[in-house]
Amino acid sequence: MSKSIEELAEQYPVGAVAVFTPEGATERDVVVVDSGPDKDGTVEVLSARQRQVIRVPLAALEELPELPPEPEGEITDWWTITDARGAELARVEAVDDPGARAAAGRHAAVVAAVRRDKGFAVRRLRASELSVPVGELRGVPRFS
Repeated sequence: MSKSIEELAEQYPVGAVAVFTPEGATERDVVVVDSGPDKDGTVEVLSARQRQVIRVPLAALEELPELPPEPEGEITDWWTITDARGAELARVEAVDDPGARAAAGRHAAVVAAVRRDKGFAVRRLRASELSVPVGELRGVPRFS
C-alpha cells in the first residue's frame, strides 16, 4: 500500500535528508528536500551528486540507510585510503598522516584516483577494522 502525498510530505519535510535513485539509474543520490510538494506530488531537492536543485517525485524518496556502528578498539598505525566516493583503494602502515599519504602514492589504484578525482582521502584505522578485508571497509573520508 503506497502512502498518500500528505503522509510522504510529513515523512520528508523541508530540510529532510533522503536517498533518490533516478528512474533507470543504478547509482543513488543523497538529496535534501527544499520545498513542499506541488499538486502532482513532486518536490524540489538539492542533489549532492548533481550539485543543483532538481524536481523529483516525493514517492521516489527513500530513507537513508542505517549507518554502520562506530569502530572500536585502539587506534593503530594502519590507514585506509579511499576515493571520492568512499571506496577503499588500499591500506598502508605509517606513523602519521604525511607518512600515510606518501605510502599511498605508491599504489596504482591511488594514483588513478588522484587523476580521476583530483585527490584521495585517508583515515586512521582502529583495531576492530583490521579484520575487515581490504576493499570492503567503508568510512567517512577526509579529503586530501
